[in-house]
Amino acid sequence: MKYWKSLRSKYHFILVGISILIIATLLSIKVGIHCLNADEAAFGYNAYSIGETLRDEHGVFLPVRLESFSDNKLPLLAYIMVPFVKTLGLNIFSVRLPTIILGSLFPLLFYLLSYELFQKKNIAVVSALISSVSPWLIIFSRYAFEGVLATALIITSIIMLLKYSKKQKLHFLIFSMSFSFLSLFSYHLSKSVVLLIAIWAIIIIFRSTKTRKLIMYFMVIIPLLLFLLTEAHYPASRVSNLLFYKTPGFVMSITELNNEHPSRLLHNKAIESIKTLSQSYLKHFSTEFLVTEGDNDNRFGMKGIEPISTIEYLFIGVGLYFLFKNKSKYRYPILSFLLIAPLSSSIAWQEASLKRSFFMIVPILIIGSYGLLNFSLSLDKKIRFLILGIAFIIFAIMKIVSLDFYFNHYPKKAIAQYSMQCGYDELNNYIKENYDKFDHFYITKKHGQPYIFTLFFQKFSPILFQKTSESTAPDEYGFSQITSFDKYTFNADSMDTIKYNNYAYIGYPDDFNFTNVIKSDIKVIGSEETEIFWIYEHVEKNPAN
Repeated sequence: MKYWKSLRSKYHFILVGISILIIATLLSIKVGIHCLNADEAAFGYNAYSIGETLRDEHGVFLPVRLESFSDNKLPLLAYIMVPFVKTLGLNIFSVRLPTIILGSLFPLLFYLLSYELFQKKNIAVVSALISSVSPWLIIFSRYAFEGVLATALIITSIIMLLKYSKKQKLHFLIFSMSFSFLSLFSYHLSKSVVLLIAIWAIIIIFRSTKTRKLIMYFMVIIPLLLFLLTEAHYPASRVSNLLFYKTPGFVMSITELNNEHPSRLLHNKAIESIKTLSQSYLKHFSTEFLVTEGDNDNRFGMKGIEPISTIEYLFIGVGLYFLFKNKSKYRYPILSFLLIAPLSSSIAWQEASLKRSFFMIVPILIIGSYGLLNFSLSLDKKIRFLILGIAFIIFAIMKIVSLDFYFNHYPKKAIAQYSMQCGYDELNNYIKENYDKFDHFYITKKHGQPYIFTLFFQKFSPILFQKTSESTAPDEYGFSQITSFDKYTFNADSMDTIKYNNYAYIGYPDDFNFTNVIKSDIKVIGSEETEIFWIYEHVEKNPAN
């Protein structure tokens, strides 16, 4: 009888697990809702270039950083894309498939992590189920977003470290440090999290009874040193330019305060930095950011798409309460991961970001699941199912409404289409159809990096691009622009300097405010609701000799 109960329990968990993975896969697989953005195109084209020539778009052999837009992207995602691009071709699906696969596996990773932390299958199942319908995870798992890769690697590293802590087997430590090392080459948020993992690993080694501790310490420290060597050689200039204290507005605010009330003791960079950093950091834990408003960058959602639901937010507090009340073994590491996750986002001058604080979702869902299960066990059996049933109905309604807005309304908003950099696929189809008709194409550079879309969608030869491209020096945000290559000039500011007889002038509608072009001469790229690009064709029937 015990055997059959055990077998039935195993099949029950297998069935639940398969159902959760199917839900996650179905929510992740529809890639067409998003237009390709410039960072995705950059990773995809660099993967294409590496697959064809073993060099990135700028000709660097097997790079440990991608120069890209002069932002020195961490390269691991591009390397992982190479076999997908080689097999399926350079297209939106092939560059997003790696993160779609990882997004589908997040429930499994959450299950394994929760089980290793608490040794309770019910908590693990709840965290897996909640992760499978998390808008925060779903949104980013459907982009070619390096944070998804980094988070998957970090979770795996933590699972291996927990196994090492319990079993004291060296291969678990090797696996843990290897995954942490790889994550350092995937996304910048890994840096602070991996440092915390390293400290945790050193504490575990210190407490262990194993001999040869010095060797194990080196296993933790050497990967960090190897990464620091590459970091010193390829500084993340784009990241440093995002720091809040480097913005003109930060300096101007101090000057204004001193003009109104001269006091260097009160109004200086140190005091203002503490104030700005603390406000930005605390905003990441606010209901405004986590529940009601989300990210201010409409590329990654807008009001109406809840990163987490109100129920989940409430159970963060409940979970923290029970973690310390029950003296859970890993309460301090869990709390530490929650506190450190928004750090890289907080030091940037931009608003609180779901993208840069992506790892926050891991401790949030783990803590919330722990809180839910312990709260339910603390209730009287007579009212337990009633209260949990009401909570589940509210949770389900919130998720359905949020995901409905995300899938069926958000993509149709004009502001979302501009933010997602829509229109470049259709624009490059137009260019391919009319390539021989025109001597030159002038394309606006107002939003993003138009050159990378041209390279991507036209599968332009990496070797030829390296020979003919011209780029600018990095701007105040750390970005450089490719100004021209082949038949393309990425500057549609004015028609006055155009020297070609036959050309296409491609811009946004407001680029035509100061021209003599009339609307009837315009071709439009976009939808019925949103006109994204306007195209003016100039063809001389009898050009002068």
